[in-house]
Amino acid sequence: MITEVDWRGDLDGEVVLTLLDEAGASERVIDRPGDLVSTMMAEEFVDDSLIDVTAVYGYCLASRGISEPIFVDQIVKKIAPFLRSARIDSLPLYQLTERIAELIRSSGKEGVELRELLLAEGHRMKAQRAADLPRG
Repeated sequence: MITEVDWRGDLDGEVVLTLLDEAGASERVIDRPGDLVSTMMAEEFVDDSLIDVTAVYGYCLASRGISEPIFVDQIVKKIAPFLRSARIDSLPLYQLTERIAELIRSSGKEGVELRELLLAEGHRMKAQRAADLPRG
């Protein structure tokens, strides 16, 4: 079960998933979108909001190392169906990818600025998730 997600590094960073199984907690570092989607398919998530944060970081993984605006734009637009395939029946994940598509369209940003926007959105959603978790 995936219990936490984090982005390690700058724009060209990587996703770090915390997994919990019968042996205890472990970290899995992921630096490719395909590995992220396959992990999302194979593992349960502690809650839907964690799936959303993980998916936004998937956009960031897909555009790592790319600065040319035309390529960044194409990649972030094409990654949404791939990310949705991780949980094909998840309405919240579908709604998230639609919301991110609108954020991209309305921002007017491209290239590195778009990558920065997506990473900031992932961090914002992670912070919001943490604030919404019950204290106990």
